[in-house]
Amino acid sequence: MSLTLCKSLKRLIASTVIWASISLFTMMLFLVMLLVTTVTFPFDTRRRREHSLCFWWSDAVIGVNRYWNVTLKGLENIDHHSRHIKGHA
Repeated sequence: MSLTLCKSLKRLIASTVIWASISLFTMMLFLVMLLVTTVTFPFDTRRRREHSLCFWWSDAVIGVNRYWNVTLKGLENIDHHSRHIKGHA
């Protein structure tokens, strides 16, 4: 087997494992979110718990995939005391 074919096969296997892990993790977290939403529905009308779990999920998904590079630029320009999405309080 040639070296390039071997590298391609390794990347394919790694990619398959990463995406399968992300998919399984997402399905499990869906069940957790369903439970959290059901329990906190009367108390958390703004869905802050669910929102924080979504942030945690996205960080975990980005962290699992070692092939992704995320760079944030311009954070110093954000006004942390104002809304950035119209219609959200």
